Amino acid sequence: MKSLRHIWGDIKRGENIDRYVTIVISIVLISWNVLGSSPRPLEPFLLAVLAILAVLRLGDRYQLDAILRQISQPKEEFFLANFSTQQQTELESRIEKSSNLLVLGVALGTTLDKFYAVFRERLKAGSTIRVVLENPHSPACSMTAQRKNRPMELKTWRAQVQANLKALEELREETQGKLQIRVIDFRLGHGGILIDSGTPNGVFYLWYYSYKTRKRTCPKFILYCDKSEWYYHFVEEADALWENAKPLIDEGKKKELTSSSPT
Repeated sequence: MKSLRHIWGDIKRGENIDRYVTIVISIVLISWNVLGSSPRPLEPFLLAVLAILAVLRLGDRYQLDAILRQISQPKEEFFLANFSTQQQTELESRIEKSSNLLVLGVALGTTLDKFYAVFRERLKAGSTIRVVLENPHSPACSMTAQRKNRPMELKTWRAQVQANLKALEELREETQGKLQIRVIDFRLGHGGILIDSGTPNGVFYLWYYSYKTRKRTCPKFILYCDKSEWYYHFVEEADALWENAKPLIDEGKKKELTSSSPT
């Protein structure tokens, strides 16, 4: 029935008429030849071949039409100004079900504001969370302060990073969870949340750190392990950043190390 509706639709639009006529004529001539009423002897196999060719040409046309319709459909943008409401909901849902997270960012103020409570619940449930921030005492922190559209004083930006590091330390103490915090001396070109790396459900939500633009964390994009080969490229980089970052030393321990170091 679907094929008949398709054929009728073609006829009403005046499309593929030549193919349908060829098929009908071939069937009529084959019938005449089989019944012995053909005006002149015709090879039935030749007519059968003509009919098959017409059918194949029609099939090719349908496939071409399907491809053209697919190409003409609007594609979902890969680069995003912001994650949509649906994508934000999906991100939170994935974090709530995750067993391991790797979170990267220059300061992660926005990320902590949004997901601090979710991180707490995951840590209490036994999940592992690794966090990498720019070292507030490194040149990377200074460069980040200057890359903003409205440059910020280094001490002000450094204080923000240190406040977020302190909040993470407090979260680790509160939950006694598997929260590992590291700082890196290299300037980060992008931030992101890597969810369940090494599993079939792996997904990486990323945002780019722009230089002196009005939108500081654009574009954003999402990489799924089963849909993009670039997922593994960014995961490899994220793992390298983690390996080259240094475990966070709190201010108290830092003073102890300084006072006990040889002069």
